[in-house]
Amino acid sequence: APPFHLLNATTNDCLLTSGNSTLLSSSTSSVTGIVFLLLAALIGLPGNFFVIWSILWKMKPSHRSVTCLLVLNLAVADGVVLLLTPFFVLFLIFKNWLFGWAICKGVYYLCCINMFASIFIITLMSADRCLAVTQPYYSQAIRKKNLVVKILVGIWTGAILLSLPAFFFRQVLQEPSQKHFICEPCHSRKSLAIFHFTMETVVAFVIPFAIIVGCYSAILVRLRGVRKRKGARTEKLIVAIVICFAVLWMPYHIINMIQVASNLTSGKMADRLGQAWKSGRAGATALAFLSSSINPVLYVFAAGNLIKTSGANFIAQFFEGASEGLGRRSQSQKNLDKDLIPAVGASVNLDQQLLGNCDKCLLHLLTSNGTMPSCIENQNNTSSKPLSGASIGIGVLSLAFILGFPGNAFVVWTAICWVRKRTVTCLLILHLAIADLAVLLTAPLFLRFLSAKKWEMGQAVCQICYYICGVSMYASVYLIALMSLDRCLAVSKPFVSQKIRTRRTIRLLVFAIWVMSLFLAVPSLLYRKVVTHNSTSYCILCHQEGKELVFQNLFETITGFLLPFTIVVYSYGMISQRLKETRFRQKRRTSRLISLIVIAFALFWLPYHIVNLLDVIGLWSGSSKIQIAGRKGRPILVALAFFSSSVNPILYTFSGGSLIRSSGIGFMAKLFEGTASEMSSVKHGTARDRDVKTEPLNNEKPELLTMSTNPTESSSAQEGGKGLNLLP
Repeated sequence: APPFHLLNATTNDCLLTSGNSTLLSSSTSSVTGIVFLLLAALIGLPGNFFVIWSILWKMKPSHRSVTCLLVLNLAVADGVVLLLTPFFVLFLIFKNWLFGWAICKGVYYLCCINMFASIFIITLMSADRCLAVTQPYYSQAIRKKNLVVKILVGIWTGAILLSLPAFFFRQVLQEPSQKHFICEPCHSRKSLAIFHFTMETVVAFVIPFAIIVGCYSAILVRLRGVRKRKGARTEKLIVAIVICFAVLWMPYHIINMIQVASNLTSGKMADRLGQAWKSGRAGATALAFLSSSINPVLYVFAAGNLIKTSGANFIAQFFEGASEGLGRRSQSQKNLDKDLIPAVGASVNLDQQLLGNCDKCLLHLLTSNGTMPSCIENQNNTSSKPLSGASIGIGVLSLAFILGFPGNAFVVWTAICWVRKRTVTCLLILHLAIADLAVLLTAPLFLRFLSAKKWEMGQAVCQICYYICGVSMYASVYLIALMSLDRCLAVSKPFVSQKIRTRRTIRLLVFAIWVMSLFLAVPSLLYRKVVTHNSTSYCILCHQEGKELVFQNLFETITGFLLPFTIVVYSYGMISQRLKETRFRQKRRTSRLISLIVIAFALFWLPYHIVNLLDVIGLWSGSSKIQIAGRKGRPILVALAFFSSSVNPILYTFSGGSLIRSSGIGFMAKLFEGTASEMSSVKHGTARDRDVKTEPLNNEKPELLTMSTNPTESSSAQEGGKGLNLLP
């Protein structure tokens, strides 16, 4: 059987136990868990299905507002989670998993998907509510059903991806007594358990809770400045939402941190911490289930007198009232309290491995021989030489360094030292150049590795080098995706773009991209090892189990290529469609460059991720030929991926056009400063302009309907902004 497919495992195969105890050893925790699960099911199942029934059958489709769509999806997610409670109740009652390996994985996977969807929908509702209260005109301009549907699709897709670890780590394990079976995560190493539970707590609690607290704090500040009779009641409801979220989820994540601490310590302290998290895990997990049942209770509380006047239709009346605020701006403040629909509580994967294993770009390295000590062994790989294809990789990597390093350094120098007004576009390009420059700074180390055919810099440099490379590569890819979305919004919705596109917003988004990149690159520190083979040292990814390699490759390809590439293609597709609808002389040139950017993105990254998939297929099928073929081409394709960090300055130069002839070495500064017009206000536009179709004004050129230019800017600004929509 493949090495990642574990069957009939015991708890001794995993780092789960301290002594002979398991999470079912504590009778108190099991009883508490049973009580909480039954209570959650009794309250939450009828409550959530009543909400679904009210929205789908008691409301007219035309009356289903944005808030209604969010609440419907939240109720579906919570309802599905609560439908799974019988499995967990029987598990705790009999202290034995009776349903087999497939149902173990399937149940926890479904639970995980809906838990993640629930928490992200709650966070989205908080952000939506905050925007509606603090910036009501902006909210009405961008708060459309089509946009919300797309965001919801993204949330469910993200939940499905984040839940994939359930298939790879959930196992039916035998207790030390050999009498009972438990359905548990199986971590083969302490580093996996530490990474899993830390990521779960950060992604599923710390970040959402911070967003919720920030949003509701802004709402409270706004409401205290408004004279309303029901202001005190609204404040109490908001405080209740935040408290419920913390109370229901804090114990679960405290248990997570205790489990992390038990893996970081040893001896008696580790045993005590192990006993602590096992004693509290069942009860804390069951308490988190209550978060899926509390939302209908809060709806009833918020509906107030509607229950008396509307009876069973009060939910429908309540949600229909929320949609009235979208009708006229003069009514938006009157409907403010109605639109503050409480939704708290639910969601996060209950016991899931949030193991986003991706060393970005140079992540797999450059060896065709997988027979390294302490790593996955493939006996059929001995025929392939280590670092085969290295000579071609040296040539490609050297060319990328020669072209990209001075180009990106010039961009950074220009943006910092020469640009007086750093616009939004300039900030994005600056961070992209920094990320690309950091990647290219590591190129000499990889060139030495390939030329010497051995790693000479030690374990610490191996891990740090690949970690820096991973962080920068992820940041570069997602900055390009952000720029594509920004450009798409500016072309398709220029007035909306001008209202929400500020340097402060971009700084927050860029900061989030860097933080996300730091997390996604963590596997470089966990898996990157210096191993010796035939007296030669290599800095490689060292997976002890095949399932780790399968998960990492799939996750890397999805998050590092499919998602960004989908965003880029969608954005430029919308831009091309918009330009075809307008009569511009230079639209052919613009369309060609847009196509070039998309093709270049795919050209540099698609081969690398095809090799990732070949590794997975080869390991899955047990075919050594497929694995050898992929590893022979990896040095070349990794080096080719470096070109994604060197091509941007070339495209900037191409976009500069006549500015190079007129401004010389200062053309880059002129190119960036040309975006300064984006900061000017729309003199003739108001909040009512959000519905105005953005047709070309007078003799505007296509460059002026871009992310970096005011659509109503006078013709005097056209020369400075020329070509700016072409920035990659």
